[in-house]
Amino acid sequence: MPVLVGTTMREQRSLELWWRDGADVTLEDLHFGTALKAAFGASTTYTLANACSASLYALGMATYMIQGGLADTVVVAGTDAASEGGFGTLDRVQNDLPDALRPFDVTHKGMLMGEGAAAVVVQRAGTGTGPVHARVRGVSMGCDAHHATAPDPDGITRAVLDAHRRAGVRASDIDLVMLHGSGGGGGGG
Repeated sequence: MPVLVGTTMREQRSLELWWRDGADVTLEDLHFGTALKAAFGASTTYTLANACSASLYALGMATYMIQGGLADTVVVAGTDAASEGGFGTLDRVQNDLPDALRPFDVTHKGMLMGEGAAAVVVQRAGTGTGPVHARVRGVSMGCDAHHATAPDPDGITRAVLDAHRRAGVRASDIDLVMLHGSGGGGGGG
């Protein structure tokens, strides 16, 4: 069963502690796959480290794996620990710190950092034995490099319309919109 882990900066915090404090860290310790194999016997793991949208990219990839017949069940996890390097990176791309996130507001600016972890099991419809808590009907992704913390509005529109098409829904059918870390719109975790 494949395991997909979405993370902004992988195990950067472990590396920082090794560098600063001499913590005992091997190169293998910097890969989620090593820990997942040791703890759960996971043999097929992938880490997606593409900024704040990594967890939802992992969820999207899980649906693509299932649709493509590569797996019937995929575990998707997202995790991030606040790190000194993360704060330093954010300081480089964001000079004006927001006091709150205002998605889709023309005055929105930057992002607020946080940390956490979550995991879900995604299964092909009809293959699971447990209760169904949610259904992924359609996924679309975009990555346009328009701005460090704000995607191109036209790219967001294309991705949203593509997700609607794939799911067979209209905008009025949508109950929840998840935004990437900067609150700039788009769909990420």
